[in-house]
Order: sequence, then structure tokens, then C-alpha cells
Amino acid sequence: MLKVLARNLGANWVGHLLLSVAGFITLPIVLSRLGTEAYGLWVAVVSVIAYTEVLQAGLGETIVRALAVRIGREQWQACNTFFSFAVYAFALVSLLVAVAACGLWFVVIQFIPTSARLTHLVLPIAALVTLGTMVPLAFTPFSAVLWARERFDLVNAVAVGGRLAFLIAIIPLLHGERGILVLAALRLGIGAVSQVATVLLARRVMPTLRLVPWREARATYREIAHFTGWVFLRVVAGRTAGQSDVVILSLVRGPAAVAVYSIARSLVDYTQALLDKLEVISPTAAVLHGRGDRERMLRLFAASGKGATMLALAASSYLVVFGRELIKTWVGAGFADAALILDVLVIALIVKAPLLPSRSVLLATGEARQPALLAVLDAVLTLSLGIGLGIRYGAIGVAAGMAIPAVVVWGARFVPVLSHKLGISTWSVVRTLYLSPMRGAVLPLALCVAVAVLWRPSGYPALLGLVPVVGLLFAASFYVLGLDSSERNAVRELLRVAGRAVARAGARVGVRGGGHGAGVPARQPALRSATSEPHRPG
Repeated sequence: MLKVLARNLGANWVGHLLLSVAGFITLPIVLSRLGTEAYGLWVAVVSVIAYTEVLQAGLGETIVRALAVRIGREQWQACNTFFSFAVYAFALVSLLVAVAACGLWFVVIQFIPTSARLTHLVLPIAALVTLGTMVPLAFTPFSAVLWARERFDLVNAVAVGGRLAFLIAIIPLLHGERGILVLAALRLGIGAVSQVATVLLARRVMPTLRLVPWREARATYREIAHFTGWVFLRVVAGRTAGQSDVVILSLVRGPAAVAVYSIARSLVDYTQALLDKLEVISPTAAVLHGRGDRERMLRLFAASGKGATMLALAASSYLVVFGRELIKTWVGAGFADAALILDVLVIALIVKAPLLPSRSVLLATGEARQPALLAVLDAVLTLSLGIGLGIRYGAIGVAAGMAIPAVVVWGARFVPVLSHKLGISTWSVVRTLYLSPMRGAVLPLALCVAVAVLWRPSGYPALLGLVPVVGLLFAASFYVLGLDSSERNAVRELLRVAGRAVARAGARVGVRGGGHGAGVPARQPALRSATSEPHRPG
């Protein structure tokens, strides 16, 4: 298990690092080329159209779980049946997205307040964004195969390739406010190419993959529908809670306010995406559940939860202490007010982070009802507070509408549910996920504050140079103060496994490159990994 998790986490975090760097470079370029209002309009339209993805009803996540369980049992024909059902279902979902997008145009998009020079661009932008959403959904079954086979190296390779192609393309092509159409077209085109690569890779990692007739595939409907119903409810609620802030702000304050808010939100999203990489435990947990290995499931829960807390506290400390200077350096002093919004959003990040991998463990066991009901409560509170506080206080009110439900729902309600389902005490969950890791955060946080007060770092070299320093400080402190002896042994074993994997990869490259004379190019290693954040099924 350690070898698989080390490979998956390594592939996901390396991919996330490359995607974050590309995104960090892309955002100020797009913002400066389009202008504040046009960029805010782009963010608002994409956020509204993203609601249509709830039509997949959590089917992608269900298929990943079903495939992972059957792969653990080596039931290859059953894998083909579930995969085929997903192909037919997602073909229908992609068509329904177009219908839903038309409805959102009449209900929401056309009412986004824009200046006269941008009004005529809203409809074509919405059409291109809709197509760019339909294409990845139609190919979700192939992404699900890569997830179930735990080939996150390939998933991230496709995503990184697409993001780099996008970055290279926007530099010469994006000019003026009409460049927003180019942006939408690039999103569609590069997304389509990425999905073709995903299909080829899925067939490579599972050569037995076959499409069976509908009459045979529909036999899986009952099992899928039972699990998917609750997942659908959770996905709808999660999408509502996750995207409502931008939509509410665009309607009550306009695209210009969205542009400022999105700066803070994007920094939080980079951290959130890093935490989402811990979802690599989902297929592993499903395989362990299929084998009835509860002891290793509990160890997986504790390790992933503590790891998520460590990452959240390290990233949040950096953003809170150095966030204002980072924003001023990144997009200009005119957006410095986004720092206060960032501080509020970080609260929700810290509370929810430790529980995200724990939710994946619950879902792997087939428990979908409680996470779904809590997600609905989260969505209701987020919408009501976001609207009420947003109208009164603007962007900072919308941010507070995101933070308060995180504390109430995830901190106060989900922890007892989790302890009950795992058969351990609530105090054990709190101690494992929050208190033990927080002991390791005190010293590095104090050092960060001291550096900010005494040195006052500014500019890219200082601020970006502090990122690995802060990361290493937190990692060392967590290792010494936040883990017990058995967990430290597990970390050392994980590092040894990762080191051996790197050494073997280096040896393979050396063998393949050996024997070439000077001036003769060595043969490149065989392509093992083949564009945007990786497309996540479900």
C-alpha cells in the first residue's frame, strides 16, 4: 500500500506544483490583457455554467468506486459492464448540459451587469464555455478508468500538458477585451485534445477494456443508482456551496467586484487543489474495503487526515502572514484589499481540510447518505448567508458566508458522524485530525510572524523563496511534534519507498541512455505518462 500511495501522492503533488506555477503565471497575464471587468465576466460565466456539471449525478465518482472494487477482485468483465454503462450515461449527460446551459442563460447569465461594450460578447462566451464543459463530461468514463487503476501520473501528465499549451497560446493570441472569446475557444480546443489523450491512455492501462451492448450494461443500473442517488445530492449541494460565492457577488456587485474576490479565491483554490490530491486514497480505500481490511482502512484515515491538516496549516499560515505582499507583487497594489478576503476564506480551508480525505474513506465503504445530508445543510447555509451578508457587506460578506458554514457543518456536525461510522470516539477523531497536527504548527507559525515583522519581505524572489522554507519548517515541526513514533516510522518507510522508486527510475534512464558515444543523443525513456486541473470524475 505504501508503494502505491507514494507513487500516487508524488505524481499528484508534482502535477499540482506544475499546474500551480502555470496558473500563477497565467492569471496576471489574462487579467492585464482582458481588463478587470472582462476578466470578472469570464470568471462569472464559467462559474455559472459549472453548475451544469451536477447533471452527472455523482456518476463519475460512483464508477471510480465500482471499478476499483472490481479491479481489487480481478473481475474484468464486470469492469467492462460498469464502464459501458458510464459511456452511455455520460453521452446523455453531455447533451443535458446544453439544455441546462440554455436555462441558465435565461435565468442568470443575461442578468449579470456588464457595460455596453461587453454585452454582445456574453452569449458567444456562454456557448463556448458550455461546449468546453460538455466535452470533458462525455469522456469521463475514460478518466474514471485511470483513477480506478490509480494511474495519477498519467492523469496529471495530461493536465499539465494542457495547461502549458494554454499558457503558450494565450501569450500571442490574447489581446483586448475581445480576447475573452479567444480564451473560451482555447479552453474548448485544448480540452478536446486532452480527452483524446485520455482515451488512448485508458485503453493502454486496461487492455481488457471493451464496450458492451446497452442491454448488458443496464444490468448494473440498480447498484449504481443506489449509491449515486446520495452522491448526486452531495455533488449538487457541493457545487452550489462551492460556486455560489462568485455567482452571488456577480449579481449583487458586478464583474469588477468578482475580479478582486477571485484573486483571493484563486490563492485558496491552489491550496484546496493540493488537498484534493489526497483523493488518491479513494481507490485504495475501496480496494481495502473490498477485501474487508478494516485495520488498514483506519490507518489510512489517520495518515491522510493528519497529512491534510499539516498541508492546510502550512499553506494557510503562509497566506495569512505574507498574503498581502504576495497579492501586491502578483497582480498590483490595486488588488491589495483581496488580502482581507483571503484571511476569511482561510478559516473555511483549515476547518474542512482534515475531513476531506476522511469523507473519501467513508464513501469508499459505501456510506454516502450522511455526507450528502451534511453537504445539503452546508449549501443552504452558504447560500442564505452569502446572499444576506453579500448584499450588506459585499465581497467580505460573501467570504464570511463561506467560512461560517464550514465551522458549523464540518467542524460541529461531520466529526461526530465520522467517529460513529468508523467506530472510534469523537475525541479520538478531534485529537487525530486537529490537536496532534496543531502542536507542530505553533513554532513555524511564530517564526513566520517574526520574519514578516522584522524583515518585511516583498518582491517575487523573497516571497516565492519563502515558500519552500515555510514548507520545510512545517514539515520538520510536524514530524517531531505532530506524529507519534509509529507514524514517524511509517513516514520513514514511505520516504524509503519513494527513494527506491526514484533510484529505479534513474537507473532505467541510465541504462537506456548508456552506450551512446559523444554527440549521439541518448534514446529517450519510453512514454509512461502523457491538459487546466486534471479532470476529476464525479
